[in-house]
Parts: sequence; C-alpha cells; structure tokens
Amino acid sequence: MYITKKNSGLATSRNTGLKNSTSEFFTCVDSDDTVDINAYEKAIEKITDDVDFLCFGIQSYGSQSEKAQKADDEYYAVKFNGKTQITEEVLAQTDVSSCNKIFRKPLVEKFNLSYPDGLRYY
Repeated sequence: MYITKKNSGLATSRNTGLKNSTSEFFTCVDSDDTVDINAYEKAIEKITDDVDFLCFGIQSYGSQSEKAQKADDEYYAVKFNGKTQITEEVLAQTDVSSCNKIFRKPLVEKFNLSYPDGLRYY
C-alpha cells in the first residue's frame, strides 16, 4: 500500500500509517534511521503468540563527544531480556525511539494507541 498526503508532521503521518495498516505488526523507520536489512524479519521470528510488543537495542552514531556517545549507548541499551511484563517501571526505562520497536496491530487497536498530535521527532 502506498499513501500520498501533504506533509503534516511526524505524528500525523505515523497515525495515518497505523490507521491504514493491514499487517499484523507495526513499526516506524525515519529517514535518519539505518536498520539492518534482516532486522525486522529476525525480530518477528522471536515473537510468539503471547508477545504483543518487542523492543531491541540501538547503536547510535554521530554524537558530538565521547561523553555524549556513552550517554546514547546507555540510553539505547537493552535493559530487559526475555519476556517482561510491561509496568510503569519498564516503560520508564524504555527509550522513546520507534525504529527499535514492533507492535502487534491488535494491541494498537485494543488500546487505541497513537502518536501525540504535533509530535515532531521520535
């Protein structure tokens, strides 16, 4: 499916994708993201029937300093391995990037999840 629309910001574009998606899974990749060609295929292979959300680590590049790079690496590091119950604590420790997350579409629909209007990044 291909959707053409006037540029109306990140959140609106992602929400349009969510609304029109017909696949079982949903993720977002932005123009400044680089994702291994097999990353999502490998990730989806790990999703079992009782998993609705998957998050994996990110390697960031281009930080202005060694200190900033270390902070990025710590922020994007995988903090939980295996199946983890989603709690407030887990959410608080999960990075806000979209390209390292895969949602099962029925989860998005069940909780009416969407990106906040006006969101310009993440």
